[in-house]
Amino acid sequence: MESSYAETLKGLLANTPDSVQVPPALQALSRSQATPNAPGNHRRFARRKITGDMFCKVSNPLPKFSRTENFFKVASLDISRCGVSFLANKELYPEEALLLWTLIGRIPCRVVRCVKHNDACFEVGAEVAIDSGSASINGVAP
Repeated sequence: MESSYAETLKGLLANTPDSVQVPPALQALSRSQATPNAPGNHRRFARRKITGDMFCKVSNPLPKFSRTENFFKVASLDISRCGVSFLANKELYPEEALLLWTLIGRIPCRVVRCVKHNDACFEVGAEVAIDSGSASINGVAP
């Protein structure tokens, strides 16, 4: 991975204002430590806390909903082998295709759930899209 990609992305993230209004209950959750799967959790793979900022682009919006912003900043919560969760300032809908720009590269994914916490905080769960052409993470700046 080229360090110029990560450095460029860090600069863009630092100069983009935060727009997610995280409620106090979620602020405490985002500071907690990562824990592996608990008994009875029914998850296939363990989740790891990965907090930080990244960019999101809705690459295939549902026809019913028009998107005016091309890229927007989101706050990551955690990641697993086949999924990621993050906080966004706008509602995303199941089946919308996304592209996340992280410090390690681009991650294509699809929204599976979205929970509203307030008007500017939605908790999004997305499944990582592992297609033959997008299985590798590569760095292309937004």
